[in-house]
Amino acid sequence: MAMSGLGADVRYALRALRRRPLLVVVAVAVLAVGIGAGTAVFSVVDAVLLRPLPFADPGRLVVAWQRSPDNSVPFIEVSYPDYLDWRAQARSFESMAIIPTVNQGFMVAGDEPVQVQGRLVSGNFFDVLGAQALIGRTLRPDDDRAGASRVVVLGHGLWQRQYGADPAVLGRKIVVDGTPMEVVGVMPRAFRYPPKVEMWTPVVPAIPEIVTSRDVYWAIVVGRLARGARLAQAEAELDGIVDRIAKASPRVVATAAVVTPLTDDLFGPSRPALLVLLAAVLLVLLVACANVSALLLARAADRQREIAVRLALGASRRRLVRQLLCESALITSGAVAGGVLLAQASLHSLLALVPADVPRLQDAAIDGRVLAFTVVLAAAAALLSGLAPAVLASRPSLGDALEGGARTAGPGGSAQRRWQGLLVGAEAAVALVLLTGAGLTTQTFQNLRRLDLGYDPRQVLALEVAVPHGKYKKPSEWRSLYAGLMERIDRLPGVEASGGVFLRPLWGQMGNDWYFTAEGQSDEESRRNPHVNLEAVTPGYFAAMRTPLLRGRDFTERDAEGAPGVAILSDGFARRYWPGQDPIGKRLKIPLPGSPYHDTWLTVVGVVADARYREIQASRMAPRAIRWPSPIRCAPPSVSRTATCSPRTSLRWSRSWPPRWAGRASACSSFPPSRSPRWPWPPSAPTARWRSSWGGARGRSACAWPWARVPPTCNSSSSGRACVRSWPVSRWASPDRSPSAGACRRCSSASPPTTRSRWPAPRPCWRRRRPWPATFPPAGPRASIPPRPCGGIESGP
Repeated sequence: MAMSGLGADVRYALRALRRRPLLVVVAVAVLAVGIGAGTAVFSVVDAVLLRPLPFADPGRLVVAWQRSPDNSVPFIEVSYPDYLDWRAQARSFESMAIIPTVNQGFMVAGDEPVQVQGRLVSGNFFDVLGAQALIGRTLRPDDDRAGASRVVVLGHGLWQRQYGADPAVLGRKIVVDGTPMEVVGVMPRAFRYPPKVEMWTPVVPAIPEIVTSRDVYWAIVVGRLARGARLAQAEAELDGIVDRIAKASPRVVATAAVVTPLTDDLFGPSRPALLVLLAAVLLVLLVACANVSALLLARAADRQREIAVRLALGASRRRLVRQLLCESALITSGAVAGGVLLAQASLHSLLALVPADVPRLQDAAIDGRVLAFTVVLAAAAALLSGLAPAVLASRPSLGDALEGGARTAGPGGSAQRRWQGLLVGAEAAVALVLLTGAGLTTQTFQNLRRLDLGYDPRQVLALEVAVPHGKYKKPSEWRSLYAGLMERIDRLPGVEASGGVFLRPLWGQMGNDWYFTAEGQSDEESRRNPHVNLEAVTPGYFAAMRTPLLRGRDFTERDAEGAPGVAILSDGFARRYWPGQDPIGKRLKIPLPGSPYHDTWLTVVGVVADARYREIQASRMAPRAIRWPSPIRCAPPSVSRTATCSPRTSLRWSRSWPPRWAGRASACSSFPPSRSPRWPWPPSAPTARWRSSWGGARGRSACAWPWARVPPTCNSSSSGRACVRSWPVSRWASPDRSPSAGACRRCSSASPPTTRSRWPAPRPCWRRRRPWPATFPPAGPRASIPPRPCGGIESGP
């Protein structure tokens, strides 16, 4: 019986909706936009934040590093001997592994050499994470010892692209950076830690000397907490270990440890922005529900006679509410279908707005989990948009409604007007708030774009080159390679200046932080110095980036290895350590393991303007910086952060070139590819990639405003939709301000319900007013008074 009653309600609802096609189209379109936006954003939130990590018991996984005593340097990496001490002494941890802080660019030989992002890791790395290989095995501790055979584990994407998902790749020798390595395993598709890494190989066989180098800080520690251990307990224990190491080694400046959950380390920067974005689209859906609720409420006023007749014939209010909710559910069902299609079509555009470095972003898709969320969202939307109109419409004034009087009966009266006014006013208020938020966010983004970075990234291209470290081991080989590269770049038409740097501007928080000793400081004073950013550049780099040279001179070719050590300082560094003095000729000392200038005095030859080199925020601006000539290496290339990232060559072209800059064409496409005959590039060298430095610098405002493009887009479109949606609601509800929509303006008589239509043209009043006689009340029956036309004009709804 219940099912037959529900089927009848659905049939009645379909019949009622067919009589109002315009209302159905507007309501479905409004809800489809809200549901589609919520579905698309939830697919990103689900892929990034809600899906479990592909590790065993990920809640016990943490990441640890060091910091300075006064927290002036909140991030200090860990040396390999420090890691060994931590692993041996910490009891709050079940196990520990070590990984570098940034990806290495490995060169995989083949018919066409490819550059692959990889990491050097300890042999127990996969065991600590609790990850299993798809085929083969993972790394083992005995793989990570001096003299062990070189092995490698491949990522799923690399296995599919480079080797066609062939299981026979196991046991095959592949050449990585000129070194044969045996493939021992392939990881599952879901395993992507660290993000964008597709190759893992043991660290000790690659760099055996790293085991004893306590001065080289290059990695972080991934650990699994012991059962029952808490995060604060683990951090306190590591603090004690770090403090003991600092007391035993005077050169060590870190005296405290930082321990954070792995999930926070991976998703911490993106979690607030994603949740705010999800809240914004849910607010948009709430506005859509308010629109549809107002439309249904205005529609209910037309049906008072129908509802009153059903109540008079014995229908219960519960049955009436159920039928009206069926109409709302049918509208929402159509909106779900349109919303899913809209979400699928807009997902790619949404992913283009989100910063590309968000982990697991590529996993966002409209799948079963997202569709289940959409169904729940649609049920809530149907209830929110249909419940209030159904309840109000189910309690009309039977006498007035059956008499065919004014629409002030039931919900057409003061209750309806109050509810409709509340909905329209709320929509206008939300639209104003969203539009204001969009304006403020856009203004903030524009202010960030107008900041003085200390250099001019416009009309600058960056050529990223990954050097095969196995082939180019000596500094002389590096110099020869880059000298030839710079010479060929300078010959390109339109190039004004060129220079090289290891870490391009606005790379992020990662960088070369080193402690130093200024001339005249004691060892105790130098230990209190904050770390400074050290970067290696080639002659001509400051000219290419248009960084003002305030004093002294630029680097020259005479500053190569073998010449006395020289350095160029930032203006902030010079003013802090030599206030009121000329810094030219002053000296400082920096530990540079693996370099002939390790712990030797460097003479200051120049001062350049402060620059926002790491991130764009003023609060994170690093004014204290030291530049020194490249390609002198400060550590083995696989260890030093200046060598783990692909070196960049920046060049500036003339404003009159290239002609392909207009439209959609990129300036990068105007330069020859790295394999072009115009490049005498060795076959064993990696493929170089052109990048726009302007896009990298200004677009890198994601460091400061990670989702700067998303809030203006979301808020502007939301406010626009709210304003557009408010129009039909206001248009539908506005005639109700008169005593009766559809009534004569002069006599207030109502039109017959069967002849009224939505937005009709004005027409003569259908009733005939009976004139009163001279005496009142009339002497005879009213029927004896001859009627005459009122002559009034009926008001349209």
